[in-house]
Amino acid sequence: FSSNHAGSVERCPVRYAFSCFLCCWPDMSTAFGSMLLVYGVFLGFCGTAGAALHHWDKKAMHSMYAGLGGFASMFVCALLSVSGAKIPVAIGVHLALLLILLFLLVFLVQAVKSSRDAAKLDRLVLFIIMGAGSALALAKAISMKPKSKKDKSDK
Repeated sequence: FSSNHAGSVERCPVRYAFSCFLCCWPDMSTAFGSMLLVYGVFLGFCGTAGAALHHWDKKAMHSMYAGLGGFASMFVCALLSVSGAKIPVAIGVHLALLLILLFLLVFLVQAVKSSRDAAKLDRLVLFIIMGAGSALALAKAISMKPKSKKDKSDK
C-alpha cells in the first residue's frame, strides 16, 4: 500500500472507490487494522451462517458464538494496531498473527474430524471455507508486517 498520495482523491487512480479508502492507506497500521476487521467480519459471517444452516438449533449456536468471538478478538487487535503507539501496535499485530494461526489450525483439525464422521459432513464445507479464509488472512497479514529496522539495515 502506498502512502505517497494518502487522502488525495484527485491524484488517486481509483477516485470513485469509497473516496479512495481502498487504495490510499495513510500508513501500514491502518491497512493492517482494516484487514483484521475484514477478516473478523468474515469469521462472524461464517459462524452465523453455520448456525443458520442448522435452523438456529440450540446445539448449533456455538458456531455463531465462536464466529462472533473471532470477530471481537480481531476487532481488539485492529484497535491496538491502529492506536499509533509503538507497544500497543506491536501487541495488536503479533497477537493477531497468533490468533489467525490458531484459528487456521482449529479449522483444519475440525475439517479433518468432520470428514471422518458421516454425521458431520455438512460442516466440512464451512470448515474448509473458514480455513481457506484464515490461510489467506495469515498470508496477507505476514506480507503486511513491516520489517524491523535491523532487517532493513542488513540488506
